[in-house]
Amino acid sequence: MTIGSNANKKSVKGRVRVKTVKECEEIVISPIHIHTKEEIQEIRKNLKMTQKVFAQVLGVAQRTIEQWESGERNPSGTAHRMLALLAHDNNFLQKYFIVKSQNGNDIKR
Repeated sequence: MTIGSNANKKSVKGRVRVKTVKECEEIVISPIHIHTKEEIQEIRKNLKMTQKVFAQVLGVAQRTIEQWESGERNPSGTAHRMLALLAHDNNFLQKYFIVKSQNGNDIKR
């Protein structure tokens, strides 16, 4: 795949012509879904994680997860984006090597 200055050259067999974001006239960004406390808890439970492990995965304190799930605090926009990815794909964490098993077996959460 060619990117940047190579993108302006003719396509060669095995290469794809790609426009960079800078060259695009317009991109459409999906609005951020604001997760409810129930949705956050459901995402965590679907991943079979404790609040402690879920907090470690997201890079926040366990208390933060407790506050999100109780409705005491709301996640940031970035956290909502990550929650949306996790809700959409239960294998996201493994797919992108955020969590992995030490011995190759199923991950114990």
